[in-house]
Amino acid sequence: MRRVFKFLLRYTVSVASCLYLFTIGMLAAKNRKLLELICERTRIGSRLLPSPLIPSIDPKEVVSDESAIVLPNLTAIAGNAAVIELAVMAQLVRSRRPKRLFEIGTLDGRTTLVLAANADPDAVVYTLDLPAKDTSTKFAKASGEDFLVRPESRGARFKGTPESKKIVQLLGDSAAFDPGPALNACDFVYIDASHSYEYVLNDSRLAQRLLRNGKGIILWHDYITWNSVTQALHRLHREDPLFCSMRWIAGTSLVYSVQ
Repeated sequence: MRRVFKFLLRYTVSVASCLYLFTIGMLAAKNRKLLELICERTRIGSRLLPSPLIPSIDPKEVVSDESAIVLPNLTAIAGNAAVIELAVMAQLVRSRRPKRLFEIGTLDGRTTLVLAANADPDAVVYTLDLPAKDTSTKFAKASGEDFLVRPESRGARFKGTPESKKIVQLLGDSAAFDPGPALNACDFVYIDASHSYEYVLNDSRLAQRLLRNGKGIILWHDYITWNSVTQALHRLHREDPLFCSMRWIAGTSLVYSVQ
């Protein structure tokens, strides 16, 4: 009964929020950007998205179901990865056992926490996002994603948790970032920061520099669900031999590459 009440309460609040958004809420610029984000993130506008060109692969070919995983704090907010995507990442970390992991795009730290919870005790998880006092960027952000910049809640999911001991929080613009000790030292890179075409290309090349001797795993989020992400990944897959091994993990928005 309690679950039903909570659901009805969330449903009522959601309906009221939508009524506001589609009426007087449209007068605010930030809300108009939210409408663009809704269009980009839903299949309603799927005809506007490019067809997938990256070959797909079954999740079972990427991970083993035998790996026991931990998925803490699964309550989702806008911008978070889906539970199936978190499960794929957790199993990859469990089975491949990377010692240095790097996440580009922290948001509230939900994925960071999952990576750290499934990594070896001596592993290090770096996570990079814009500093709270300066959210300006070298390249323009994707339309509608200012809504996802929340400095006040950045990394909130992992703060104070046992897993936080494995996590190193970094602040900066990925297009003007000095990787320092993470350069040429990582085994696993997850890209889920700005969704703009320029940033996806930039972050993909940064990921290559972060990998130890150019070898390791790169994961991208939001393939097919964001036009600019999809176009950038298509270009990399088509034109750059370093990314020819890209595979779209079926049933997710994740693209996977073993370098």
